Amino acid sequence: MSIEIFNVLTSNEIKVVNFTITSTAAPGQEVASLSVPDLEAGEYRIFYAFQITLAAKDRPVHFGLTGDLADAAMFAISAGGNDELHKNRLYGYPFVWAGGPFTVGINFYKDGALGTTIIDFLDIVVGRSG
Repeated sequence: MSIEIFNVLTSNEIKVVNFTITSTAAPGQEVASLSVPDLEAGEYRIFYAFQITLAAKDRPVHFGLTGDLADAAMFAISAGGNDELHKNRLYGYPFVWAGGPFTVGINFYKDGALGTTIIDFLDIVVGRSG
């Protein structure tokens, strides 16, 4: 097993709490966006974490990154039959930035039959590691 340890030299972050998802179609609604006017060139790590409270089981909520790290496709999360109605996700990966203006965001939309759906918290952190 390979373990990589890195130090975060600087970071930029945004936090959102108690956000109600109302969109029912792609590309969804923007829940958070982080913009840095002049992000220094270097190696970075992006992490996003969220907890979402769903109104029902077996109904998906779709999400995807936007901006300079936009995903080609949206991902889905749902509560299965034996799950609680809240789900969480933590994801991160490295990227190299050439320098200049930088923006990353995250959009969400829910299944049209899903009732009130709330993002309890969402964090996006972009940390320079090299």
